[in-house]
Amino acid sequence: MTDKVKGTLSKVSMTITIIIALITVVATGVRALDLSSRTAVAVDALAIRLETEVKERREGDAFLLEQVRTEKDARKDEYTKIQVKLTELDTKLIYIQQGVDKIGETR
Repeated sequence: MTDKVKGTLSKVSMTITIIIALITVVATGVRALDLSSRTAVAVDALAIRLETEVKERREGDAFLLEQVRTEKDARKDEYTKIQVKLTELDTKLIYIQQGVDKIGETR
């Protein structure tokens, strides 16, 4: 081979090496950009999901709190009714005791 052919092959080889290096750099950049884009989309999706779960949790907590209040009020009403009945029974027992005391006095 002549020096001219060796020089030409050397230039072609150098050009191919530079082209391969540039293609590698571009491909790596595209992959990095794609990865960062996917990461941003995933972060957005997770943020939306987290926000939705927090909202659902708050709504669930509010619903449960309302249920607890309703149950508490119902039990309070029931307790009041029981107290009224107990008071009535106490009154009847007092009348019975007074009657027994009168019967005992007359004997």
